[in-house]
Amino acid sequence: MLPLSASHVDEIEGLFARAGSEHADAILVNQHGVYFANGGKLLTDLAQRYRIPVMYPLRLFAAAGGLVSYGQDDSETSPVIATLVGRVLNGEKPENLPVQQVTKFELIINSRTAKSLGVQIPMHLLGLAEMIE
Repeated sequence: MLPLSASHVDEIEGLFARAGSEHADAILVNQHGVYFANGGKLLTDLAQRYRIPVMYPLRLFAAAGGLVSYGQDDSETSPVIATLVGRVLNGEKPENLPVQQVTKFELIINSRTAKSLGVQIPMHLLGLAEMIE
């Protein structure tokens, strides 16, 4: 395992270069805000350029050309967040709001990216995933 992190967008390409020079088999991206630059397109473009399989935390990365994403289903979380924001804007104290737990996660596989990277997705994952082509 090779832990890499960036605190600024300008550092991201260096991370991919280092991962490539270290012959990383794959990269797992967390939800740090710096990685969302250009709607995830910066990371997905670098993954293609360096030919490194990458797993992302949200669907937007797979939609932007990323190989695989696994994370919360935004169709479930967005209405909850909107409701909580509305309650705060109407005067409720944030500390009095209930703790919310995500219950629905989604696995997204971009088949076009898998093919371009030469990655064979195991059949059992294909059966569980939603595909983006």
